[in-house]
Amino acid sequence: MNNLTDYFVLGLEWTTPNERLKLAPLNGAVQVGDWKNIRDAWAVMYMPEVKYSPVQNAEISLGAHIIGGEGASGFSKINKNDDVYLKFRYSF
Repeated sequence: MNNLTDYFVLGLEWTTPNERLKLAPLNGAVQVGDWKNIRDAWAVMYMPEVKYSPVQNAEISLGAHIIGGEGASGFSKINKNDDVYLKFRYSF
């Protein structure tokens, strides 16, 4: 049972009344690998995103995945793999 960790996930999204713009400034997660030694077994993932829908069935997204941590926690293994993305989506 030593491999169990605790995850805390937060998501906050705000949409304009016409639903064309979505802001998600506080998306993320915190992982605690060992409560007795938090300093050496933690990870944080922050994932802000902005979505814009210029026309029906089309969406443009801009976001990031920012990862940090220490020790053997799951996210800390990919600590230096932050990214920024731009996504275009059209559904028909």
